[in-house]
Amino acid sequence: MAPLGKLYLEKLQQKEGSQKPVVLSPDTVSLTVSEQFKRLAPSSTQRIDILVLSKPDQKPMAGIEAELDLSLPDGTHYIHAVDPTLADGTAAVIIPVMKGIPNGSILTYQVCLKAVAVKPVCAMGNYLMWKMP
Repeated sequence: MAPLGKLYLEKLQQKEGSQKPVVLSPDTVSLTVSEQFKRLAPSSTQRIDILVLSKPDQKPMAGIEAELDLSLPDGTHYIHAVDPTLADGTAAVIIPVMKGIPNGSILTYQVCLKAVAVKPVCAMGNYLMWKMP
């Protein structure tokens, strides 16, 4: 009889020990954001896409959660959780139709990763609310 339980435990510990935990910081993670429309009609929804990559090897990072903070012209904020990134490092959030936004307003948004980080990992973008006359 061989002590299989002990061998299994040693193999399991070797696998777990070989994976180094990733410390999230602007030095270790690349966060890219983009919007579907640079000019958005007031009656349309907007889609914000995010991409999270590991900086050292440019590999996608799965399971990373983020939060979107959209600044509105009246000084209020629309805040929405972004689903965890998929295996390819991507995630998206849909911003609903924003009523009452004046034509010509530039809406600025910021996406920050929700994971515990040495320094916050954030990226910003903006788009224009524009209705053709």
